[in-house]
Amino acid sequence: MFKIAKNTVYDEDFKKMIVELYENKTTTAANIVCEYGIGSTTLYKWVGLYGKIQTTDGETINNKEIKKMKKEIKLYKINKYKNYIGEI
Repeated sequence: MFKIAKNTVYDEDFKKMIVELYENKTTTAANIVCEYGIGSTTLYKWVGLYGKIQTTDGETINNKEIKKMKKEIKLYKINKYKNYIGEI
């Protein structure tokens, strides 16, 4: 059993590989944590950052795309509000 490293910086490719292991269900979260010496909180944080989400129509998107869509919606609402104010 590995000791969990403190203040270790992992590169993005490593994080994505760990998330892929978790998402493919090839092993359990507990095994990943033990085998790679990362904390369970770290694992779930990476899953939140790099994980993929299945939509209702079967499409797969990641959190980066969701953030981009939220930003676009916010800008759309702001522009719609500005147009409404301009009409008054």
